[in-house]
Amino acid sequence: RNDRARVATISWGNVQSQMRFEWLGLTRSFHEIAEGSDGESKEGMAKIQAWHASKVAWLAEELSKIPERDGKTLLDHSLIVWLSETGVEGFRHSGDNGLVVLVGSLGGRFKTGRW
Repeated sequence: RNDRARVATISWGNVQSQMRFEWLGLTRSFHEIAEGSDGESKEGMAKIQAWHASKVAWLAEELSKIPERDGKTLLDHSLIVWLSETGVEGFRHSGDNGLVVLVGSLGGRFKTGRW
């Protein structure tokens, strides 16, 4: 084991998904919500993005608990890249104002604390 690359990919689906986020109180599919321009759809998208954000935060927290040999954590040596294909308003069918979040410094290669 040479420990050259640690890569993982997590996909919660795509905007075409018929997944229903019923545990968030949403009865329409992800696709139907993303396509809508009404207030209910925008609120639904905000709930879905917040749920995704909570999962990214959980992953970062868990990685921060794993110590590495150099005294840093696995999160310090990692980079979580969170993307959203819909942008802020999925109904526009564009990636404008798309969500891109980077967490971790990849061993110091990225300066943290910026937004």
